Amino acid sequence: MRVAAGSDYSRLGIAGVFQAGGLAAVGPAADATLMNGLTEAFIGAGAEVKARKDVQVVAYAAEDVLSVVGAVSGSVGFGIGGSLSVISLATQTHAYVNGLVTSEGNILIAATDDTDTDIVAGSAGLGLALGAGTSLGVTLINKDTAAWVGDGAVLNAKANAAADLQVFDGTIVSGSFPKKNLKASRSRRRRAKTSSR
Repeated sequence: MRVAAGSDYSRLGIAGVFQAGGLAAVGPAADATLMNGLTEAFIGAGAEVKARKDVQVVAYAAEDVLSVVGAVSGSVGFGIGGSLSVISLATQTHAYVNGLVTSEGNILIAATDDTDTDIVAGSAGLGLALGAGTSLGVTLINKDTAAWVGDGAVLNAKANAAADLQVFDGTIVSGSFPKKNLKASRSRRRRAKTSSR
């Protein structure tokens, strides 16, 4: 049995300006991405789940943002160009169990959030007297990714499934989190008294 929730956010932002003037030219360009996301997979309090095979409670979220900003200003006098790109992401990805779950196989509770952001910002100011260009890229990411067993939950996994479970092993290799297989070995029972995030 699988309880799953997923979200996939993708955005391409392009902003540009070309400004030409006689004595002076000023051209600003800006792009902003503001995103708040909540993705939750859960078995609520009071629920009773019985499964002949594995039980999986899985939440997955992904964000992919590309922002391209450019500004060009030119004049015979003063030319000033500026570009600004802001990416602000606030996400919550949760997987949890608050009820009673009995499985003849294994019980997996997992939450994953993958984020990829890229900013390309450039500007140019051309002028016989003065030319200036400035660019600024800002990325703000606030993520809460958690999987937990809630207060009062009861999990009874008998580990009789033939299939393996893939779980994160806590190490980081080349910017990724590798997984390892856990083989079913023996019956396990757990009663949660505290919750953590």
